[in-house]
Amino acid sequence: MKHQNILNLDERYLYCTITGLLLQGVSKIDFPEDSSLEKLLQYYGNDFITPATFYLLGRFIEIRPRNLILTLAIGTGVFETVQGLAHVKGYDPYDFLAYGTGLGLAYLIDQKLKSKNSASKNP
Repeated sequence: MKHQNILNLDERYLYCTITGLLLQGVSKIDFPEDSSLEKLLQYYGNDFITPATFYLLGRFIEIRPRNLILTLAIGTGVFETVQGLAHVKGYDPYDFLAYGTGLGLAYLIDQKLKSKNSASKNP
């Protein structure tokens, strides 16, 4: 028996977006002091999850992937650059890597969702 997807593509984007929002909450959990997991989540968790969540939310409202990637890459890049120029404590050049990794993962999830959607339409 062939597996059928119960959720349509829009619902899957929405559930991925909700998952991203929940993961942002997880990054605020207090872990034992000096925990390397806590440092990773606090320093890079939101920088990774936020662009991915906004990408999937944008796909849910049917914004084209190229437009989303450009907008989010420019937006996060400008944000981080301004932090660096203003000598704000939150500036970290590794944030650029976290933003890009989050966007890349979201794009891969998007491609996987689209391929599953087209496979379920063409049995």
